[in-house]
Amino acid sequence: MIYVTADIVDFVQNTSLTFTPKADERHIRFVVQADINQIDVDFDAAKMKMILNNLLSNAFHFTPEYGEIIVRILMDTTHQNQVIIEVQDNGIGIPKEYLLSGDYSISETAYKVGYTLPTNFTRTFTKQFGVTPSQYIKEYKK
Repeated sequence: MIYVTADIVDFVQNTSLTFTPKADERHIRFVVQADINQIDVDFDAAKMKMILNNLLSNAFHFTPEYGEIIVRILMDTTHQNQVIIEVQDNGIGIPKEYLLSGDYSISETAYKVGYTLPTNFTRTFTKQFGVTPSQYIKEYKK
């Protein structure tokens, strides 16, 4: 890993700009918002660009024409001044059917819907549905 100290707001805005033509082509409202103009942090630029491109690619893949994608850059002062980067869209979300079909494990489902870490998928799923993926499978397979 090669860490750089740079403005993460500028980095996210510039990386996101590459998706503007796709947004225009599909009439998607695409916005990058930041609650602070500049946040200098240490990060691995190559890895961050890969993660951001993956998140945005998935957002554009699952967002319908005339949809909306919002990238938010927030300063989380409650957790040792961490930066939060959120990608919100009005696409189909996490297809619960992948879990119930029995064709995919939780990890495979995570990768299939764009997560690089199954633990992040589990956290997001739990936040969205109020139960872990394992609990969901047990509950709805009855």
